[in-house]
Amino acid sequence: MVAETIAAFRNELGAVDPLVIASWATTDQPELAMSPEEWLAAGKDPTEVARIAQRTASELGR
Repeated sequence: MVAETIAAFRNELGAVDPLVIASWATTDQPELAMSPEEWLAAGKDPTEVARIAQRTASELGR
């Protein structure tokens, strides 16, 4: 799941600072009601994290 998340950001933003991705992954996301890190640690569906990463990266790329 880490590779997919990084790819989502890089596909939209090109060279992206890893700290941007780390910050996103440890910040509560409204769609998850928790951070992606907490979501994955709880064993929840990783495809949701990938979907939200793609959406976020797309919004940042505008």
